[in-house]
Amino acid sequence: MRAILIALLMTLAAQVGLFVPVKVLAESHALEISIQNCDYAKELAQTVLEKKNSSRSLNFYNELEFSSPAIMEIVIDAYDTNQAEVEFANKWYENCLEFSCSDFWAGMDTALALISCD
Repeated sequence: MRAILIALLMTLAAQVGLFVPVKVLAESHALEISIQNCDYAKELAQTVLEKKNSSRSLNFYNELEFSSPAIMEIVIDAYDTNQAEVEFANKWYENCLEFSCSDFWAGMDTALALISCD
């Protein structure tokens, strides 16, 4: 009976020992992806405002298909604002950090590549 109890405790300790680091690594990776998406959102916001100021029309963005609804929110906000590029980009970075659902901000890197070309 004692041997079975010791074996059970050792098995449980081994499983907990393996599970905790994996969970921590997964949470760390999710945080890294979230911050990366926010960096892309900031860069996208700044690029959209730069393109707006160099006379790119809103129709250009309407013709593109984006994977995230946040991208068009940034675009529409850029065409409705009088903020400086840095302030505008920082605002969207902060919005991204507050609303950190990764799926909502996914695809920023692809959209940035699409709108950056001219």
